[in-house]
Amino acid sequence: KLQLQVDDLSSRLASLQSQLELSQARSADLESQLKRAQAQSSNVESLFTHTELRSQITERETRIESLVTQQAEADAAQRKAQQELASRDALIKQLQLQLA
Repeated sequence: KLQLQVDDLSSRLASLQSQLELSQARSADLESQLKRAQAQSSNVESLFTHTELRSQITERETRIESLVTQQAEADAAQRKAQQELASRDALIKQLQLQLA
């Protein structure tokens, strides 16, 4: 009878040992999955940050292009005004010579 109890306890112990090993294997697998998920999360965050920065760069490039265009238009208007002034100055000199 005692031997049956010992055999039963040995059997239960072996079963518990097997369950423990299985549980440890599952735990190791879950830890591995967690590390992969954390790495993926980090990659996604990096990609989001990269995309956000690209968007900001594109926005700034657009603003710079707009400012360059505005500056070119202002330069053209200034050249036109200078030509008009030079033309008026020449006309004034011509009229002064005629009056003299």
